[in-house]
Amino acid sequence: MFRKHKDAVKLFTFWGVNDGVSWRANGRPLLFDGEDKPKPAFEAVIRAATDEQ
Repeated sequence: MFRKHKDAVKLFTFWGVNDGVSWRANGRPLLFDGEDKPKPAFEAVIRAATDEQ
């Protein structure tokens, strides 16, 4: 979505740092696991943000 609207999007907000402190920890929604290790979603966001596909 941010690539589609890259001319209009200025920033993104992620609601938390890692799954260990997320209010939705059971669903593991964030880019880092409970030990602050990047999850596959982190790499996907970086690739999409830098147009490296």
